[in-house]
Amino acid sequence: MEKSIVKELFLIAVAIVPFVYLGVNYNSMPQIVPTHFNAKGVADGFSDKNTLWIFLGLLVLLPYLLMAFLPKLDPKQNFDKFAGSFDKIRLVMLVFMSGITCFIVHATIKGSFEMSIKWLLIGISIFIAILGNYLQTVKPNYFLGIRTPWTLNNEVIWEKTHRFGGKLMFYGGLLTAAALFFVSKDYLLPVFLIGVLGSSLIPVFYSFFVSGTSKG
Repeated sequence: MEKSIVKELFLIAVAIVPFVYLGVNYNSMPQIVPTHFNAKGVADGFSDKNTLWIFLGLLVLLPYLLMAFLPKLDPKQNFDKFAGSFDKIRLVMLVFMSGITCFIVHATIKGSFEMSIKWLLIGISIFIAILGNYLQTVKPNYFLGIRTPWTLNNEVIWEKTHRFGGKLMFYGGLLTAAALFFVSKDYLLPVFLIGVLGSSLIPVFYSFFVSGTSKG
């Protein structure tokens, strides 16, 4: 019980880091701040700084609450079967969302993106790889994983799809991150989208293919 409480307190601490960062810098920020940036990192949209609290809530607190309470609502009640992996997925997602929001708050404070878009896309690709590594052990449920009509209706198809899809996301994410190191700025987004979309969409088609072979 104490271990569970410590784990949850740690996740909450990760979730509130962006709020602390914003709070420390809030009074020194102008009332109107940049909240949207173009591909070159130049501000092209502005809002009242009070909206940043809502923005952080949607990007960090909402995912934390969803991941904390949705397992209790799952009709399949399978989350206990992969509790260890699910806890790691929660941690990875919260660290990722917290890091992204801190980066956005920093860009808002500075008025521009100081970090190249290349490093941001590499970070997302590595996140996808880590997520794919843990996705391979996820059991059938209605809220997390590769949810298609075929995986949700057949546990064998779910297991095969998640083993295949998890590996694809893992290696695809790593290869995408590696490729982004070497391509020029003009090809960053196409390479990233091919890697991300491929890792996300191919498992969907794979689940359909497996469903057909299973019937045969």
